[in-house]
Amino acid sequence: RALKFLSTRFWITAAQLRSWLILLPTWEAREELLVVLWKRVVDYTNVVDRALFYNSKFFREGDRAHLFHRLGHLNLLNPLKIEDIVKYRLQLGPQEILWEQRRVVFAIALISSREHSAPD
Repeated sequence: RALKFLSTRFWITAAQLRSWLILLPTWEAREELLVVLWKRVVDYTNVVDRALFYNSKFFREGDRAHLFHRLGHLNLLNPLKIEDIVKYRLQLGPQEILWEQRRVVFAIALISSREHSAPD
């Protein structure tokens, strides 16, 4: 609670967030810390990569699923390191396609098509 209150008064880097996550003993505490500080991270692209978000030392598969639900798929998409996505689960069905998840698929497809059509 105190951190939630104080978090509006400072900014942190991904390296600082990583240092704080290492100190926390439980998966749930790490998840909560990331949620509380997400909007305070100045270099979020360094959070959503293999070194932190997709690193099993910090977050398990289930934790990442909770974080996608809590923070949103678009917030946790790093277009600069799209190849770092280890596994991406989307709900695709006639009634279950969510707008945000469709936008993620569109972004990945757009980046892929532009990378493959770029001249060497």
